[in-house]
Amino acid sequence: MKTSLRRPDVNTHSWVGWCLGFFCLALSSLSWSETSTPSQPSFHRLGNMAYVGRAQLEYKIEGKTHGFAYPARATMRWISQDNSYQASLEVGLPLIGNRTQHSEGVLGASGLEPTVFKDHQRRDFQVNLQKKEGTIVWSDASPPSAPLEAQTQDALSVFFQLSALLCGMSEPPPIGKTLTLPIVMAQSLEHWTFKYSGLENIATPMGELQALHVQRLARSKDDRQVVDLWLATDLAFMPARILIEQGEGERVDQLLKSVQW
Repeated sequence: MKTSLRRPDVNTHSWVGWCLGFFCLALSSLSWSETSTPSQPSFHRLGNMAYVGRAQLEYKIEGKTHGFAYPARATMRWISQDNSYQASLEVGLPLIGNRTQHSEGVLGASGLEPTVFKDHQRRDFQVNLQKKEGTIVWSDASPPSAPLEAQTQDALSVFFQLSALLCGMSEPPPIGKTLTLPIVMAQSLEHWTFKYSGLENIATPMGELQALHVQRLARSKDDRQVVDLWLATDLAFMPARILIEQGEGERVDQLLKSVQW
């Protein structure tokens, strides 16, 4: 028997380093309206993807490092318009201050096409993804460039790529199915493989939510970082929980507090 995902209707007219990396949205040409907060998201269908029009997600973070437990907060924002998007993440960390990430680019028929990725914490990093030249160029990395592979995402856009991909599906992905994406980081290129692990009910500050559990598999045989995502089926598959664990009790647990569309 197939399990049905509770997937929002799509209007055809119309996301850790990365564990602590999150973001401020530069709303220059794309404006965020504080006065309009619809209860349901709007969607833009393009090919096999269904992109949310806009979203603002607030998170509670419970972290532990070197035996020290700490609280933190995070805000994730997304807005798409005229086949382009901007996304941002801001994480307020005790003692360290804020860390921000910003991603912008194009909405494609088979996925997001990031053009710029910025990461800031004490230092500024920028990555330009040049589709015409087929090249990724880092502002501070060695080597400074690499070929641009198909379906390449950055450490922030990947969350919205998963959302749009899942919202565009007519039925849930089979348990155990995997998806591998090239992921641009502030100073490197990695390849992340995600495995769909089925539907679960999880407790969040918003209450109990049904979510699709997605695991990021080890990047190498020596990779000690374990990453689990829970993508809320009734909230356009936006991250309801992100759990990062890395040995010796090191962990970051990010839980959704609220969402505005």
